[in-house]
Amino acid sequence: MGKIITQPKTKTLVGRTPKEILQIWEKARGIWKKKKPGPITYLRKMRKEWKRKIP
Repeated sequence: MGKIITQPKTKTLVGRTPKEILQIWEKARGIWKKKKPGPITYLRKMRKEWKRKIP
């Protein structure tokens, strides 16, 4: 597995105000929110929906 990053990619957070740090985290969250799923996970999800019985 890859290395887990706990901070957004910035040069340094030292010397920044809490408000600026919050804005950085909100921007990072927005990037991940719009991320598309991988093709394999998307295919698995679609197969589950196809196999689902309609009530």
